[in-house]
Amino acid sequence: MARSSGINRRWSLPVVTILFMLLVAPAAMAQDDTPTWDVQLGFGTGMDRETRALTGEATTFPAGTERVFCRMHITGVAAPTQVTHVWYLDGKTMAQVDLQVGSSNWRTWSSKRLLPSWTGFWEVKVLDQTGKVLATSSFTVE
Repeated sequence: MARSSGINRRWSLPVVTILFMLLVAPAAMAQDDTPTWDVQLGFGTGMDRETRALTGEATTFPAGTERVFCRMHITGVAAPTQVTHVWYLDGKTMAQVDLQVGSSNWRTWSSKRLLPSWTGFWEVKVLDQTGKVLATSSFTVE
């Protein structure tokens, strides 16, 4: 009678199961915990409050622009929750605005008054409650 080589058949299923639990299952579970949020940002000089649409939408604004609005459309959220818009000018934090998100399909905005001397590269980051960056978008004031 010939001897078989390799793993004994009665141990092969438990070994495969253990390997699956150690290697594959944690990665699959981690993916399930990842939020599927989608965040769209836009910038403009005004906001139509009825339609929640930007007016004067652009990515470049002239010096002397008095106020810029950041409109956010966020979907896939387990609402209610809160996000924060953090406004930066050339990497320096200029404002933080906490915003409530009331449903899984939500539109809202924040705005920033600008001084005439505040020209340069502006960026708005959207943070969740843990501080994780959900989206980033930018504009320039020339």
